[in-house]
Amino acid sequence: MSDFYSTIWNCGHLIRSKFSGNKDLTSLYNGINPQDCLVSTGRMNPMDKMLKTRIAAGGLIVLISGLLLLSQPSAALSSTREDGASKPTYMPTQTAPPPPTPTPYCPESYIELSVDKSKVRVGEHFILSAIYHNLGQPWVYSVGLNPQGLAVVDPPFDPPCKNCSDFRIKAVSVSRLEIGLCATGEIYCNGWMWSGACSKTPVYVQIDPAKIYLPILLH
Repeated sequence: MSDFYSTIWNCGHLIRSKFSGNKDLTSLYNGINPQDCLVSTGRMNPMDKMLKTRIAAGGLIVLISGLLLLSQPSAALSSTREDGASKPTYMPTQTAPPPPTPTPYCPESYIELSVDKSKVRVGEHFILSAIYHNLGQPWVYSVGLNPQGLAVVDPPFDPPCKNCSDFRIKAVSVSRLEIGLCATGEIYCNGWMWSGACSKTPVYVQIDPAKIYLPILLH
């Protein structure tokens, strides 16, 4: 055991003498022979010499590794302050981005209108039909007939007219009739809710004068 400590002691002195002014530790390690650390104790048999050489090599590796650690700059101190001293580099904590906000699914709600006749005479009837898009359980309170007095819903209904899709209308006066329609009902926008919708575009009906029949006089 005394030979072991003596060997380590000799290696320390040897490294200290060679390390002075030499920063290349790799060449320093390659330039030291572990046998130089052996304590001269006279004649040694080959087995003792091999064992002590291995001890010296191990001690040499430990000492060189220590010097390498001491000679390397700290990884945590990478920036320099104004006074020349190192300060720790701030590494922000990376957090996961927030999940994307789902796009609301709200189909357009509207009423599509059509008529079975685009031209009628005073006193005649035509049918107004309504198709409800994204509007469930529609309640109709009135039919928009403009200008007023040109036509009437016949027969009239007591509002609201629930789930009504066809309306019978009678022409009353001569002019061009514009028809629109609104209704309340259930619409879907990320869930069902009670709201309303109107016709996107009106429909038009031309009302002409009624035919006049003259009696035929036979002589």
